[in-house]
Amino acid sequence: MGKAIGARLIEKEYNLSIWNRTKSNSDDLIKSGGNFFNKVREGYLKIAEENRERIYKVNGIDTIENIHKRILEHVGEKIGSSLG
Repeated sequence: MGKAIGARLIEKEYNLSIWNRTKSNSDDLIKSGGNFFNKVREGYLKIAEENRERIYKVNGIDTIENIHKRILEHVGEKIGSSLG
């Protein structure tokens, strides 16, 4: 959905949740009353915190190769075997 449609929905007092890979691209809609997906992110982080033994958080700000390597290392530790 484009910014113009989002702005109209906010103007008409609809609750609008906004997601964009770059939050700054949505600043004008957020200032107008839209909600960035922080609530969804916070919910996932809470679930991860409550389930540390089952959920492994991955920081996606790295190369795909490095992310892949960290995941393999973590899984290998969990199963007691080297995967990398």
